[in-house]
Amino acid sequence: MTFKYIVLNLDQESAVEPLVSVCRAIGDSSTHLVGVYTLPLFNPPVIAVPYMPVEVYQELDASSKKQADRIGALFEESAQRDNLPIEWYVHQGMTASGTSAVVEHALTADLVVTSLASSDKAPWVHRELLGRSSTPLLVVPESLAEVPAFRKIAVAWDGTSQAARSIRDAMPLLRQAENVTVVCTRGQSRARPDIIAGSDVATWLTHHGIPVFLDEHREKQLTLGIAFVDYTRQMSADLIVMGGYGHSPLYDSLIGGWTDDVLENSTCPVFLSH
Repeated sequence: MTFKYIVLNLDQESAVEPLVSVCRAIGDSSTHLVGVYTLPLFNPPVIAVPYMPVEVYQELDASSKKQADRIGALFEESAQRDNLPIEWYVHQGMTASGTSAVVEHALTADLVVTSLASSDKAPWVHRELLGRSSTPLLVVPESLAEVPAFRKIAVAWDGTSQAARSIRDAMPLLRQAENVTVVCTRGQSRARPDIIAGSDVATWLTHHGIPVFLDEHREKQLTLGIAFVDYTRQMSADLIVMGGYGHSPLYDSLIGGWTDDVLENSTCPVFLSH
């Protein structure tokens, strides 16, 4: 079992090759790639810019279309190296977030792959892609030096439905891994205090023939996203699997967002489910 139909959120030229390379690593020769570029909706605040000449809008639109052409050409060139079947779509942005078109494609896909750099343009893009489509999301860091083999995977387990779903969604990758480490990010179960935290997850994965290591030490039950990232670096993980955005944007802005902490600091791809 592998990912057969993958949507790529391609919004900048530098992201094309890394994202296609990651898709090669997680798919096979029959994996179908769907590249999507959304023309930005330019809508300046009326108070700040009460009037803007139409020529400015035309120039911005022409520039975006040229970028779409360049990205499309790079996407086709990169995919052709392995004769991967592709589709390429350019959509006009209908909302300020620019994610609606990608979400529509994602609804009927196995996976969405995007770059962490996309959040530079729209900080909410990852939350929207994940929350509105319910399709798992693979976020690739800008600093990715080489395509990982996805043989050493760290699973963040906090006992939530999001974490459980991320494990189910990532099964094609977990089954191919040589080592999967379950890292508890909270204490023992309230309903089953007699079992070691995370042991039920380890048992579940073992039934699938997945080699699992459970870090059961209490001091490793990490509560901060950056602490978890540091731990994954120590174990040389080349993929993180975790639930994403379990709290509201308001909660995350006041208390701090675990998901964004991991995304902003991780040096390996992060597989998210919601």
